Amino acid sequence: MKNHRSPIVFCIAAALALLLAGIPAFADDPLGIMPDLPDQQPQEVSDEDLQRFGIALISIQQVQIQANEEIESIIDDSELSEERINEILQMQQLAPDELESELPEDEIAAFEDTIEQVTEVHEAAEEQMYESVEEVGFDIEAFNQLAQTIEQDPELMERLQEMFAN
Repeated sequence: MKNHRSPIVFCIAAALALLLAGIPAFADDPLGIMPDLPDQQPQEVSDEDLQRFGIALISIQQVQIQANEEIESIIDDSELSEERINEILQMQQLAPDELESELPEDEIAAFEDTIEQVTEVHEAAEEQMYESVEEVGFDIEAFNQLAQTIEQDPELMERLQEMFAN
């Protein structure tokens, strides 16, 4: 479903959300889907577009918070500790062929179940974020371009902050 869309700039969204009053923010990209976009030329941004952008941004932030909470719960409920999950992830990246011979079957099954659940949460959250952007009338490309513009323009960033400070 998401294959026909370009990725949303979630790192920019999170950074912008940090600056909006009263909204908790993340210092990282919890969904691991932030792209590198080329520099954009400054553009005129209407108050209406900035308002719609801010509304989508808040919605995206709420989806991120909910997804992170769900992922934490999945990891807490897993038969494996978070540390063990990370160890197995590293093993999987460094020596995927040796994974089955190095780990007991029950650990592999628990790991695969946990990763499957986390992946489902990621995919659902990503779809909700796309919907948040589209609900306010942006396509993903326009949203990304505006996010890049806001990130590079301190005056525009200030306008956005003032708009949502109340």
